[in-house]
Amino acid sequence: MKISDKDKAKVSFWSNNSQPQEMDFGTRLSNWLKSTQGILISIASILSSLALMTPHITSTKAPKNNILVEFSVRADSEEGYTYLYPETEKTADLEYTALNTWTAIPNETQEAGVSRGQINADGYPGFAANEQKPCRSEHTGALVVTRPSGACVAAGVSNKFNAKPGDKFIFKMNDNYRLYGDNKGVMNITLSRSNSKGK
Repeated sequence: MKISDKDKAKVSFWSNNSQPQEMDFGTRLSNWLKSTQGILISIASILSSLALMTPHITSTKAPKNNILVEFSVRADSEEGYTYLYPETEKTADLEYTALNTWTAIPNETQEAGVSRGQINADGYPGFAANEQKPCRSEHTGALVVTRPSGACVAAGVSNKFNAKPGDKFIFKMNDNYRLYGDNKGVMNITLSRSNSKGK
């Protein structure tokens, strides 16, 4: 019987044991690389896209070692809190933040058009300058920082000022002298070194 070319091709594909012939390792590796190349390219593209989508986060919180001291200022204290800048420190710009609320003018105050109730360290707006306050031009109820001489160096929720070794600073509420008795609340102060210039 004559064997056709088609039958010859079938016979040559099978070994004597009637099992498929195995490809050599190099051929199998080459085929595998070709089949996975597209997958690897797709994975790399996805990872690259995720990297671009990830936001870059920068902390704005002052390093802990820049903090000099943390303390509280009572609203009803006319003397305030005195801070002594250490003799061992260098001349530097300091900055503070004041957190919390306090009250200088009670809610039950009957006077019309007067701000009242709890406020932050920026104080009540709208009051005219008053010689009876530690810092005459700053808001009533604001946190103020003065020198023992009475000179005002800073005010508000946050601010900066310059300090030399041995300098003293007084933190207090800006209220009329002898009217501190009905004030309520405290401000929590964090005082730190600053890299920018103060007053």
